[in-house]
Amino acid sequence: MGISMTIGGRLLDRKGPYPVIMIGVITITVVTFILAFSINTTSVALLITLLVIHGIANGFINTPVTTAGLNALPAEHVSAGSVFNNVARQMMKVISVVLLSILYESRRNSHLVTTSDELQSGLVAIQEVYIIVAICLAISIPIVFYLRKDWQ
Repeated sequence: MGISMTIGGRLLDRKGPYPVIMIGVITITVVTFILAFSINTTSVALLITLLVIHGIANGFINTPVTTAGLNALPAEHVSAGSVFNNVARQMMKVISVVLLSILYESRRNSHLVTTSDELQSGLVAIQEVYIIVAICLAISIPIVFYLRKDWQ
């Protein structure tokens, strides 16, 4: 992800934020859907490859979004915007982990009612959580497309 953030930053300088962010969002969405539908059937090598691609896509999103957001602010508000961006990002990470953990436990427990196989219940719950995340990411694609005119 660190390497892709550097590459994403360089592409940002050449092409602007929109194409870099769109590539990242589409890639991360596709990889998340692939992960969702291959939870129980994928090899470790494929899983590692998908997670590396996921990290690269994440790097293509983080730097351009932060740069575009801070560039939109007047110079006197950039330091406050940077602080707000970092706090908001950290808070969203924490909130997301908590909400997805609650969702996972809820879904796993509901599957345990119909089957006593804990492993299978956990796998199905993980798949459902990945599908929900992938749908949220897919919803973000038209939002990024809509925002393109603000980034050009």
